[in-house]
Amino acid sequence: MFGSNKSKLSLSCAIVCTTANLMSAQTSIQVKNTQDFARNEIVSVSTKQLKAFLEKNKAEDLRIKDAQNQYLPIQWIDNDSDGKNDELLFQTKLDANKTNSYKIIADPNTPVPESKVTTYSRLVPERVDDYTWENDKVAFRVYGPKGQAEALAKVKGSTLSSGVDIWFKRTEKSVIDEWYKGYLTDPMYYHKDTRGEGYDPYHVGDSRGTGGIGIWKDEKLQVSQNFVTSKTIAEGPLRTVFELTYAPWSEFGVKETKKNFS
Repeated sequence: MFGSNKSKLSLSCAIVCTTANLMSAQTSIQVKNTQDFARNEIVSVSTKQLKAFLEKNKAEDLRIKDAQNQYLPIQWIDNDSDGKNDELLFQTKLDANKTNSYKIIADPNTPVPESKVTTYSRLVPERVDDYTWENDKVAFRVYGPKGQAEALAKVKGSTLSSGVDIWFKRTEKSVIDEWYKGYLTDPMYYHKDTRGEGYDPYHVGDSRGTGGIGIWKDEKLQVSQNFVTSKTIAEGPLRTVFELTYAPWSEFGVKETKKNFS
């Protein structure tokens, strides 16, 4: 959902990222699981913490190894779209109440391994202008300005809603591109589980779906319409980030911006 991440929790809450070695020798980082159950997590390291390394090496040459000397998938994020990286992500698998150590090295000759966990998002002009995003477990979509114009013009099959649609997945792989490709020849393609990968069984209608907001006043629900603009900040594979803006709505002139980290 918006502002959430199925695999990313606050480091200060349950995962402690120790950066003393990282700041001085720039060679290792420790990640501690303080919970009594095993966890798979996405760890974020800021570029400020990597300053000493980046002063001597290129960001694209950075690699991370685990205790078994295996290279890990990584992803750089530029959160404010200023052309400069703000944080580095990598995935950890942590046993209960254990601390893992990871090596940070410069190795431009070794490719970054492909991530088995996939997050992804994009604007979908082939289906009017949906904006769709997913992780390895589930997918979502919301509806854009062209879809709103068509809905107001009573075009069949169009959607006027700021509610959030949900797609159920039976596979960990990315499905967005494939399912929308199927839609081009069969508009019901992703509404049927024909390939054993899952489908879209949900009808948003007048509801808030799985994440839209509203103001309830005098027994009436005031809501926004479709999003006005979209901006993809990061497409994955470890994290997808995007931002949606909505026209001011309600009698209070609410200005709504949704930013997703998934």
